[in-house]
Amino acid sequence: MRKEIYNDENPIGENLTLYRKAWKVEKSENFPYGIEFAFQVVYERESITIQVVRIDNQMHDGKPGSHIHLLQREKVIWEDIRLYEAESRIIEIGESIMKNIIKRI
Repeated sequence: MRKEIYNDENPIGENLTLYRKAWKVEKSENFPYGIEFAFQVVYERESITIQVVRIDNQMHDGKPGSHIHLLQREKVIWEDIRLYEAESRIIEIGESIMKNIIKRI
């Protein structure tokens, strides 16, 4: 069973888009709440496209659980984030990165 909950994109600021994908899945060791999700904030300007931040609970290096990818780096930050928290958390992180890093590009 895999039923779509979200699959959309929403502008959240100048050149920033929030992409949301979420599915209702069977409860398992990998998805103990029966939800799989992936949210990302992408910066796009002219020919530049940068994944600013991604929060998901998909497998990473063979390990389940929610985690945060910052600026396409390999290393992730493991953090217990539920679907209902993901949107506000990713916008908070994305705005911080934009203020401190991306605006310099």
